[in-house]
Amino acid sequence: MYDVDHAITQEFEDNKIGTELKSVLLPIRDKYDVELKSFHEMLKQLIGKIDDIETVNTEHKQAALGGDLGGLESPYYEYKSFFEFLTQMAEKHRDIVLNEKEALTKAVEYYKHAFSEGRSIAQGNQQIQASYLIAELSRRIGQSEQAKEYFNTTIRSGQEFVYRNKGDRSLTALARKILELAIEQARDNRAKAVAK
Repeated sequence: MYDVDHAITQEFEDNKIGTELKSVLLPIRDKYDVELKSFHEMLKQLIGKIDDIETVNTEHKQAALGGDLGGLESPYYEYKSFFEFLTQMAEKHRDIVLNEKEALTKAVEYYKHAFSEGRSIAQGNQQIQASYLIAELSRRIGQSEQAKEYFNTTIRSGQEFVYRNKGDRSLTALARKILELAIEQARDNRAKAVAK
């Protein structure tokens, strides 16, 4: 904010501006001062609200994971709470997550690994379902390009599977449902990416 204040001040303190023009600009500078003061006050309030939200978020996490509940916490083995246990474990092990986004990110990572290896995921419905899950989880954590890639893979694989097995509706029922979802979510993902 200092840059904006400084830039405006410089506009009015330029020695090349004549006295007559300065007298015309003076009321405008006063208006700037009033608006900037108001803006700074609002900014302070917003920063305070962000801090308040972070405090509530921390309380929520602790309560949800068994953290500090004002003396009502329940111990977890030798730890004060389950939250304390998770927090300490997360410091020692990179695969332990403490929030939903971290959990979804890990899930995407593991699904992608299994999908690329192909050993634990069978061709057909399982493969289509796995690529859809990667796409959907990627979309939820804001990785729209990766989501797009896997939605396209799901749609392509689903269409090929349904076409190859068009005579067996019971075999293709799951693939058809996933295909519908993938087309709908891909469209939604594309619209949100364009809106950014």
